[in-house]
Amino acid sequence: ACVNLRVLQALHRARVGRAAARRRHQCAISITRISKQVLLVAAAKKELVRRREAKRQADAAAAKAAAEAAAAAAEARTRSLAQAAAEAEANAKRAAEAEEASKAERVKQEEADAAAAAAAESESEVA
Repeated sequence: ACVNLRVLQALHRARVGRAAARRRHQCAISITRISKQVLLVAAAKKELVRRREAKRQADAAAAKAAAEAAAAAAEARTRSLAQAAAEAEANAKRAAEAEEASKAERVKQEEADAAAAAAAESESEVA
């Protein structure tokens, strides 16, 4: 009877130890998932800030090109007509290129926003 009691006690200790190990393992998995989500959110925030700054710079460049075109057009009024037309055409082309670049930047930003939102959504589904 004494031997059986010792065997039973040893089995109980092993079972309790396994359960505690399982709980620790589950806690570690949960902590890992949460920390991954936190890192993902921080990266998404950084990316959003970077995109906003890039958009602001693109808009500023477009505004500067438009201002230069306006100044050049005002200056060109004093010059000969043919020369003024050629410069106005070049300025319009420059402004159109700047506008196209800002449009492309906006489209790229929207695609990246959608991708980031999808990544965050899939990460939240995993958790």
